[in-house]
Amino acid sequence: MIVTGPLQSHAAMRPDGLAFVCDGECITWRELWRLVERHAAWLQNAVEQHRAVALDLANGPAFAIWFLACLHAGREALVFDPQWPDSLHAAMIEKFKPALVISARGQATHVGNTLQEKRNSLADFDQGDWSVHSYVLSPAAGGDVFFTGFTSGSTGLPKGYRRSHVSWIESFRAEQTVFGFDDHDCILAPGALSHSLFLYAFARSIHAGMPCMIARRFNPARIAQAGMAHETSVLYAAPSQLVLLIEQAEADPQLQWPKLRWIISSGARWPRDQKQALRRLFPAARFGEFYGSSETSFVSYIIDGDGAPESSSGRLFPGVELRITDTSGQPAPAGEAGAVAIKSAMTFTGYA
Repeated sequence: MIVTGPLQSHAAMRPDGLAFVCDGECITWRELWRLVERHAAWLQNAVEQHRAVALDLANGPAFAIWFLACLHAGREALVFDPQWPDSLHAAMIEKFKPALVISARGQATHVGNTLQEKRNSLADFDQGDWSVHSYVLSPAAGGDVFFTGFTSGSTGLPKGYRRSHVSWIESFRAEQTVFGFDDHDCILAPGALSHSLFLYAFARSIHAGMPCMIARRFNPARIAQAGMAHETSVLYAAPSQLVLLIEQAEADPQLQWPKLRWIISSGARWPRDQKQALRRLFPAARFGEFYGSSETSFVSYIIDGDGAPESSSGRLFPGVELRITDTSGQPAPAGEAGAVAIKSAMTFTGYA
């Protein structure tokens, strides 16, 4: 199975249901499937199998559709950070040599085989002649690498980590066992889709058939208002974003999320002194934070109130094996510091 495998089924079962929202623009499952199928067929014709497509796009409908199309076409998506300066962008293209670059930056025209993506709204996607209707979309293989994400690159060029369909589908299953989402949930992923947490949340919602909200930019007031309007029930957020959303809710008592039932956080440990504010402002929501990384996916979790010690990293996700090792790779004695060794079906394929 591939991450986008259930998309056609979602379109058939709930054609007029909401698939995702971006800054007030809504798209149904039927419309999303039509666009993904068309763009995936085009990619299969334009890009050789086992070649990569670089997505140099900011948050928005264009990124969402092209990313899903890459997955469904069986073409690896290199998810570039649109905030990279032109020099770094050019260096990354030279290093990874994608077959196609889909970019909205004006300075990308010097790169060979670049598709300049100028469409900024969902309405724009019905403009132009794609001439893809004669192409036959071939099924993609579930074990293949479907995207490469990148580290921050604070020292040297960003490092690429590769992900397979299977690793994320296993992550969906493990998370479902722990948090128990359902078909009626609506997911809010307000951060940059070049960040693995929010890209994962978006892909997870599409796979499960749950509507997802994304935003071009993180604006606490607009995010809160949109969360209320669409009755968001699951929020993925980094701690720094949660702090801003708490401040926004405290400043405007009218902003209440009665349907919010899960807040999922990662990226840094949640400050203990902020837990009371979470409980006060979002009384119906359970708070879960997890320890993991772009390479390992989920490792352990803590759900507020479940009795896990405050100083711990919580309990292991289902399917995760863990041990603490010494410098020789052997299990370290109890109570001693060491390296964390992880084994699970959710880990990445390797570095690009």
